[in-house]
Amino acid sequence: MQEQVKMNASANRIVVYQPNETVRLAVRLENVSAEWCVIESIEDIPPDATQGFSTFRGGDVIWARIRPCMENGKSAVVEAEPSECFCGSTEFLVSRPKDDKVNPYYLQSLLHLKRFREVAAHNFTGTSGHRRVTEDFFKTISILIPPRFVQDRIASMASSIRDEARKLKADATAALDAVKRKIEARIVE
Repeated sequence: MQEQVKMNASANRIVVYQPNETVRLAVRLENVSAEWCVIESIEDIPPDATQGFSTFRGGDVIWARIRPCMENGKSAVVEAEPSECFCGSTEFLVSRPKDDKVNPYYLQSLLHLKRFREVAAHNFTGTSGHRRVTEDFFKTISILIPPRFVQDRIASMASSIRDEARKLKADATAALDAVKRKIEARIVE
C-alpha cells in the first residue's frame, strides 16, 4: 500500500494570511461521522490557531487513529479541490493516493472495513487512556489494490448503499416520531 498511498501526508503548502483573516479549514474529530463517513462540519478559525494541527487537502482520506474513534470507524474523504488546504486533529492519519490509480473513496471504504479496524486495533500503542494506531502499522501490512475500474465500482456501490441506509434511517425516524405523536395524542385525549 505504501507504494500507491502516501501515509501521514500533509498539505505541503505554506499559506500566508492577512491580519484578521479567518480561514475555513478546521476539522475536529467530533465533526467526522463514523456512521456516514463524511465531514459534517468545518469551522472557521483564525490563522494563528492552526498551529499544532495536522494538515491535509482536498482528496485526502482522514482516518481517526485513536480509540475509540478508530474502532467506531471515523474516516472521510476531504471533499474539496486538491488545492484547498485544511487542518484538523493530530489524531487523524492522513492518506493521499500518489496518483490516479487509487480512488480515495475506495481507500476510505477499505480503511472503514470492520475487519481492517479489528486488525488495526491489535496494533494499538500507548497507554490505556491514549491508545492509537501509528503510521508504522501501515508499513507492516500488505494490501492488494485492484485496478481503478474495480475500485470505482466498489466506491460507487458503497456510496449508493450509504445513501439508501441514510434514507431508510430518516424514514424510520419519521415513522417513530409519528407513532410517538399518536401515543401522546391518545394519552392527552
